[in-house]
This record gives sequence, structure tokens and C-alpha cells, in this order.
Amino acid sequence: MEENYTPPIPTEEEILWVRLLASGEKAKGVAEKVGLNKNTFAYKLQLVRAKFNCKNTTQLVSYFITNKYIRSEEHTSELQSPCNLVCRLLLEKK
Repeated sequence: MEENYTPPIPTEEEILWVRLLASGEKAKGVAEKVGLNKNTFAYKLQLVRAKFNCKNTTQLVSYFITNKYIRSEEHTSELQSPCNLVCRLLLEKK
């Protein structure tokens, strides 16, 4: 029997986290904004990366942009930084 693969759908909380991370906010800052201590947030972020099969936060942000869970134009200026080069290059390919 053939099964159809259904990709996971992010929760509103996950979208908020990734949107903040995509804007250049550091994980510690996101944790503070959402009311979690940094270790709890780091653990939960690791679970989110696993859920979407992403090895790191840059891949996670790229996944959310590619699948239109967050809008890339919200983060255009932040994506100019060298640490976000991969995201910027992916957006330019579209």
C-alpha cells in the first residue's frame, strides 16, 4: 500500500519563533520575548528543527520562507548580514 506524505504544519507559536529568528533576533532574545528561559527555548527549538528535518536554524528559517509560513520581504534588510547569506541566496533563486 502506498502512503501519501503530508508535511508537518507549524503551530502559530513555531511561526512566531521562526519569524523572530529570521528578523535577526538571537535565540536568547526570542526566549525572553516569549517568556521561556533560554535552556527551555533551546530544547524546544531543537524539537522544531527535528520536526521539519532541519539541521540548524538557518535551514529552519529557509524552510519557513520557502513554504510561505513567513514572508521573506519582512526580513529583507536583516538578510543582508553575512550570517544570513544562505537565506539571502535562497531567496534570490526564487
